[in-house]
Amino acid sequence: MLCASNSYDATIIALNALANSISTNTSILSYIQNTVHNTQTFGNTKFNDVGGVSKGEFLVQKIRN
Repeated sequence: MLCASNSYDATIIALNALANSISTNTSILSYIQNTVHNTQTFGNTKFNDVGGVSKGEFLVQKIRN
């Protein structure tokens, strides 16, 4: 589920990249993929090479009536 905290996390990740003098598309992508980000939504999170979350805490449940 997407909510305000996801937007906050994305903004902080982008600002951290810029704060580390990372400014090209390729270097920003590399930074995002190769850094463990401490997010408000999912805690410590890392992204894989296609942009999916590869590290974080998730719970998947199947609910039957």
